[in-house]
Amino acid sequence: MSEKSYLDRLDAAREDPVWDQVAGIEKVKDCSRVFTASQIKTMSQCLYQWYLAYVLKAKEESKSAATARGTMIHKTVADLHAKHAWNHWEDLLRVNVQAELDSIEEQGVPWKREVDPEDYFIADSAGMIKNYVDRNRDAQTIGVEVPFRMVLTHPRTGTSYPLVGTVDRLDYDKTGKALTIVDWKTGQTPPDDAFLARDYQMSGYGLAAKNGIFVMPDGEPLHFDAYPERIVWYQMYNLLPYKRAGTKTNGTKYVKGDLRGEPEIDVVRRESDYDAFRADICNAIRGIRMGIIWKSGAGFPGTCAMCRYRSACVTGEYVKSGSSDLADMVIEDREEGVSNGQSGR
Repeated sequence: MSEKSYLDRLDAAREDPVWDQVAGIEKVKDCSRVFTASQIKTMSQCLYQWYLAYVLKAKEESKSAATARGTMIHKTVADLHAKHAWNHWEDLLRVNVQAELDSIEEQGVPWKREVDPEDYFIADSAGMIKNYVDRNRDAQTIGVEVPFRMVLTHPRTGTSYPLVGTVDRLDYDKTGKALTIVDWKTGQTPPDDAFLARDYQMSGYGLAAKNGIFVMPDGEPLHFDAYPERIVWYQMYNLLPYKRAGTKTNGTKYVKGDLRGEPEIDVVRRESDYDAFRADICNAIRGIRMGIIWKSGAGFPGTCAMCRYRSACVTGEYVKSGSSDLADMVIEDREEGVSNGQSGR
């Protein structure tokens, strides 16, 4: 998503009239301070990465081909549902691939590694999307890329913050009553149980269904007032067929054309998990407002290797992004300091 699109979406979220219907909004002291799910995800991975992206507004140092492909696949799958274009997925894919490549070229961000666009962005993506179409064209989908609004309240202190985000896909189950939340993931490696157990993004989606409001395309609010029956991590890469026969690391054999695994991975959440999520996020927000920022990414495998700001993290030098308003999380009006594990004040 471009910076302009991001800011346009954020402005719409701040001014959305449905806030008046969100439970707990009366507890929020400053409704102009809206926090986003994407920020929460970055915060959970590394506070310093969040600081570079949203406060210093540092420009990305390089572009990951895998991230770009994920954007292309995500947009194509959303269009399939929204436009009911199941029979035209190949055309949609090519249009979205070209649009993303044009956007990256316009931004002037270099690739981390060069790839063959036809092979990496078209052929591999086509394999995933074709199998997605076969499995999901008859799903009872309520909406895709559905925004939500909710208020996070710390379970102990009662401090409240407004949170906004977007759910990839909302479905009804076969009874037409229970809610399923589906989140599309395009990474190569499926998550393990430990990662899923601490993933803030999935917990946020469940809380949005219980305590928040979803905003449909026509602007109408949709209330569920209950946790979802299922939260599904949808591993798109598992829909990519093997190109040749072989053996997996666990000894399982496969042949050409077999899928790499089951794409639907269930995310289990209990009431206590949601309470812990509320407390963790509220504490993180409070810490940031106090200027407590440190380089915390090393505790999450792959975070540093995939970071968009690796050089800036080491040298402290960065190029400022072209946007002057990208940091939508309002920071206290004082100079912020950053260190390894030390308070910034």
